[in-house]
Amino acid sequence: MSVLRVVRSRISQTNDQPGTLKRLESAPSKFGQSDHAPILSSDADLAVASNRARSRLTGKLGVCVVPMPSEAEVSRVLLLLLHRSESGMRTGDAIVAVSVAFPQITESDLNETVPSGENRWQNRVRWARNDLVKAGLLDPSQHGFWLLTKKGHEDARRIFP
Repeated sequence: MSVLRVVRSRISQTNDQPGTLKRLESAPSKFGQSDHAPILSSDADLAVASNRARSRLTGKLGVCVVPMPSEAEVSRVLLLLLHRSESGMRTGDAIVAVSVAFPQITESDLNETVPSGENRWQNRVRWARNDLVKAGLLDPSQHGFWLLTKKGHEDARRIFP
C-alpha cells in the first residue's frame, strides 16, 4: 500500500482536518510564515486558494509544480500534532499525520528519494523533528517515539490557542 493511500484514508477519518489547516495557516509562528499559505476563512476558501495556487504554478507544459512544504512549515504542523496528542506519537504515525496536513503533496513527492536513498518526505519531517529537538521543544530520549517537552507544550499553547 502506498503512503498516499494511507494518507488519504487518514484524511477521510479526520473530521477536523480543514479546521486544523486554517488554524495553522493563520497562526503566527516562531518557525516562520508560509509563502504559499493564505489565511483561509472557510472550506470553500481552501478549495479556491488551492486551485489558484495550482493555476499560478502551472508551467508552459501544463504541469502543475506545487512546492514541497519547508522544514519550518513542517515543524509548525508537527508541533501542533504532538501537542494535541499529549502522550506523543510513534515516528511512522507522526510522518503520516504531518502528510495529511499538506494536501499539495503528491504520490510522486511521497516516493521521491534523496541522493542517500532515503525517502525525501520522511527526511524533511525528520529534519523538522531535529529542529524541534534543538529548540528544546521535543524530548530526544526515546528512540522511535516523539514526545513534546514541557516547554514544547507551553510554546504550542501560545502559538495555537
